[in-house]
Amino acid sequence: MITYACIVLVLYIVPLCGMSDQIKEEIADHTINGQKEFAIVVPTYNNSDVCIRNVDSLLNQDYDNYHVYIVDDVSDDDTYQKLQGYIEQHPLCEKVTLIKNKHHIGAAANYYHVISSLPGRVIVLNADGDDFLAHEQVLNKLNEVYDNQNIWMTYGQFREYPSGRVGFCKPTASKTILDHNYRQSEWLATHLRTYYAWLFHHIEVEDLQYEGAFVPACYDRAIMYPLLEMCAGHFICVDEVLLIYNCINPRSVIRTKASVQQKMHRYIRSLPPYKPLDGIILDVNS
Repeated sequence: MITYACIVLVLYIVPLCGMSDQIKEEIADHTINGQKEFAIVVPTYNNSDVCIRNVDSLLNQDYDNYHVYIVDDVSDDDTYQKLQGYIEQHPLCEKVTLIKNKHHIGAAANYYHVISSLPGRVIVLNADGDDFLAHEQVLNKLNEVYDNQNIWMTYGQFREYPSGRVGFCKPTASKTILDHNYRQSEWLATHLRTYYAWLFHHIEVEDLQYEGAFVPACYDRAIMYPLLEMCAGHFICVDEVLLIYNCINPRSVIRTKASVQQKMHRYIRSLPPYKPLDGIILDVNS
């Protein structure tokens, strides 16, 4: 089941004729046999124990029109070697670009460099190297969602591994959308996060950085707050579980950089909000 950011918004969604020609061109229908083009971007670091399961969940999709970009961020273990050997022997190896960084640069920088190089029409999935897509129909579900050209991004539900607990995803309140107050409201933009590359291209690189370097934590909020603000209601919450979130990784930021994460959270929330593209905010009372 798909839940809209605010159910009432379905009745008042801004028509395509209200958008600029540039935006209409960016989200024009680019499909192959009814399938939109997806790019799954995966930063990975020291994930030797789960990297094969991770890539299997990506390549087991019952879908054709997608490509996977895996960036090994100078792992200290054999993550890269495992991935390289496995992908080279996989029948779908042509669907994967495996990148090995020369220097450790962090998740935010990895996402930025890959997504900045993608065509605007591509729909991006963020998937960390220790997580897994929930089932083989994830891309088909998202393809159905993006059939609505008024949808520019999604966030959604996840299930924790190994507990099996379902996450806290829920629709964004209409007041948050109308007040344009995402940074001071409850954080809801959880896994699985997806968006058009053209939308990401509107983010200023400085807003993904702190003191001249890419943020060392909270990259998800650094990316999602600007996207939500620019979308101004052109997004939905997908309440079906599409991602399995690995809660036992001892190298996760919440375990290794908790104080840094809190500091980055405060900093990102303090930044000024982005303006809605075209100056449009969906008004449920209009």
